[in-house]
Amino acid sequence: MVSTGQFLATALQTFCSAAVTSLVIFFVLCGFRALVRRDWIAAIVAAALLTLQQGALTDSTTFGMDIALYVFIFAVFAFILLRMGLVPAIAGIVFINMASRIATAPDFLNWINGPAITQLLLLIGIALFGFWRSQVKPQAELT
Repeated sequence: MVSTGQFLATALQTFCSAAVTSLVIFFVLCGFRALVRRDWIAAIVAAALLTLQQGALTDSTTFGMDIALYVFIFAVFAFILLRMGLVPAIAGIVFINMASRIATAPDFLNWINGPAITQLLLLIGIALFGFWRSQVKPQAELT
């Protein structure tokens, strides 16, 4: 269990790395989109390239499954960037990275599960807010 300051520091670090990761995926995707002229081909090629740069694959015991998982995750984020924009992609990356850091116990009534459920609800709220704000239509100006 971490203190509030450590949790906030980790959350801010995750937000910053999610923004950088989304921008990298966006720029790689734009480059491949200019080369191949099709959105879905560009998303798959970008996902394959971004999968190859993952350091966790070098010492994986389930290499094939990990490659398929990374290609799928990066392809989903590429399609989110293409169809919905940068804000939902950042929200998705923050959700995945923060959810992987939540400590839980197998026993539901264990003391550690209370803060874990609170963190998970906070993450779900942030993700829903990000997707909701990206879909809101601009309001008409009053003249």
